[in-house]
Amino acid sequence: MIIRMAKIEVAGPKELLLPAIDTARELGALQLEPEAGLDTADGGLPLRTMMLGEKELEEHFFYEDLKQKVGELLRIWLRIEVREGYLAPLPVLDIVAEKVDVHLRQSREWLAEEESLRNEEKSLQQYQVLLPALEALLGDIHETNGRLAVIGVTFKSREMVPQLERVLHRLCKGRFAIHSAELPNGDLIGVIAIEPEMAETIKRALVDEQVPELSFPEKFSDYSLTEKIHYLKQRLGEIKQRRQLERARQKQVARRWLPIYRRVNDWLDERLSVMQATASVFETGHCFVIVGWIPVDRLDELRRTFDDRFEGKIAVEQLKLLQSDMEKVPVALMNPLYFKPFELLTSLLPLPRYGSFDPTPFLGIFFPLFFGMILGDIGYGLILVGVAVGLIALAERSLLHDVGRVLGVCAACTMLFGLLYGEFFGNWGEHYLELTPLLFERSRAIEPMIYFSLAVGLVHVVLGLGLGLYKAWQHRQLREALFKISQIIVICCVGVAMVVKLNPAIEFDLGPILILVAVVVPLMTLFGGLLAPLELLKSIGNIVSYTRIMAIGLTSVLLAVIANRLGGMAGSVLAGILVAGLLHLFNLILGVFAPTVHALRLHYVEFFSKFFEGGGRKFKPLGGHHH
Repeated sequence: MIIRMAKIEVAGPKELLLPAIDTARELGALQLEPEAGLDTADGGLPLRTMMLGEKELEEHFFYEDLKQKVGELLRIWLRIEVREGYLAPLPVLDIVAEKVDVHLRQSREWLAEEESLRNEEKSLQQYQVLLPALEALLGDIHETNGRLAVIGVTFKSREMVPQLERVLHRLCKGRFAIHSAELPNGDLIGVIAIEPEMAETIKRALVDEQVPELSFPEKFSDYSLTEKIHYLKQRLGEIKQRRQLERARQKQVARRWLPIYRRVNDWLDERLSVMQATASVFETGHCFVIVGWIPVDRLDELRRTFDDRFEGKIAVEQLKLLQSDMEKVPVALMNPLYFKPFELLTSLLPLPRYGSFDPTPFLGIFFPLFFGMILGDIGYGLILVGVAVGLIALAERSLLHDVGRVLGVCAACTMLFGLLYGEFFGNWGEHYLELTPLLFERSRAIEPMIYFSLAVGLVHVVLGLGLGLYKAWQHRQLREALFKISQIIVICCVGVAMVVKLNPAIEFDLGPILILVAVVVPLMTLFGGLLAPLELLKSIGNIVSYTRIMAIGLTSVLLAVIANRLGGMAGSVLAGILVAGLLHLFNLILGVFAPTVHALRLHYVEFFSKFFEGGGRKFKPLGGHHH
């Protein structure tokens, strides 16, 4: 439901403003209204927006600057885990302000060095994959005492190896050695050993033959291939050691100071939120005036707290809620324990306006019923109960916890309707457990299921129109209220007429019903305009769309029956269980997804469109957390 709000005015001496806002923040129940619209006519004192004094402004800038520095430091130290700090921030604030510059400079330098080392390591690691292959090839060539020059190359294809060998034979008269190897990623590399005086000639030939030489970082371009390999290994080791050393130093500093900085950061958040709230405060020559919103059931608590803390120097008065205020009233939802998880589903909608209906309780009642009507199987319901219990147990106080609670209610409704339909994994319960339906077997009773679905749709849509009627009456929208009630009359008349026509055993004179419809339809056009008949047809179409409950449910039970039949035709017990189990699992996944989507659609489109009014402002109290 939507919490009732009170509009209040808080007034007191200007020197008590910040303590007053701080007290309101601690309570977490007051939302300030910057557009108060206070009436200052009839000789009232002139009001103006509160301005911070010079001292408060300096303090504000100091806190903002410190908050920015501490925030940057915390982002750098993000991954370091330390104990929680309990030191009071205010006494050490000046020391923190001095130390944060030193720590921030050190951390920026460390971050820059870390980034540089990481980039260099990443650059060198791409050559690391070459090392084992190159070392093996060099072992075959036996480069000694500089008597041989060694050139590394990469081949675009295997055909280039014999092609290069022919070129080397021609240029070196057979005085060379070449070896090739394939890297783990599929690339082909090779090394060529030649006499030093032939090195430049061979390098030019490699360019002509489009055989690229192995490229290495410019830092060690003057090294021989053997020296390059040694340098790579040595440098990668140095980088790793350097990074570990710097991380250890950062952790040592962070373990001591991070708990303090976190406490200071939280304190600064609170203090700045209090100071920023003064933008929504008004003042006279000597007093401050706050106008805001508070839940009605928290108003007495606010008054008692202010009286105890400020000894009656601050007055709290409840203002009259005017019609012009209705657009500004913030909205907070508070539902009983059962309905609370269903706020997960209503959160997909805009927040309802203040004074309208919270759709959560209606979803909490009808969504599980529609889900159960569609899936309607005791066996599937038992599996879903197990899944729901697991989610509730493993995901305490989280989104999945709420999902588990919603799923648990849906599973209970699934088992209830499974009992009414006589379904346990389709027709398995009928064959092996002698399970009989208490209502009807829906796979053989398509007509009754259609009528049942239409009856559910009629009740649901008429309820939506009834809620719309109540809302229009509350807001004194007479034409809208008359339009809604005329729709309800016509739809109920059509429903009665269909029941009489479909059941000849009922003796009922439809004459008065038809006369009533003939009278109400023109009146409905008068109240709702020329498009009123289209709105009526739309509402009737909404009711017809509830037959999806029958259609999707019938699909589910037929898939379950097919799974049982295919399992029985498998030829062995083990194969039958496997085949039937896989098909039932597939059907269960569909049986969770389809009822969820279509049950939500029946609410969002067919039901809520009759009364739901979105566009509410979310209640955001100082220092509070409300949904």
